[in-house]
Amino acid sequence: AVVCNLAMETALRLAKEHGVGVVAARNSNHFGAAGYWANQALSAGMIGLSFTNTAPFAAATGGCTRAVGTNPLCCFAPAAGGIVDTLGLRHALPS
Repeated sequence: AVVCNLAMETALRLAKEHGVGVVAARNSNHFGAAGYWANQALSAGMIGLSFTNTAPFAAATGGCTRAVGTNPLCCFAPAAGGIVDTLGLRHALPS
């Protein structure tokens, strides 16, 4: 979570300065609930996207070897009415 916190702080700072903040981390992996990180941008009145990959831990349907992970992603966007009215999309199913 240390990497995610730094990434979101950096992305929010860049977005405030330049209108968009895009940050990537490498050699990292699953970071918990994707909504937690996207919500940081939402709380700042911005659109928040967060996503990561996970290590394969489940077998595909009919398979017997680990091949897929949940690969969570999340998108939150503030609505015209303010932060209380939001659009939130989350996905965390094996691909």
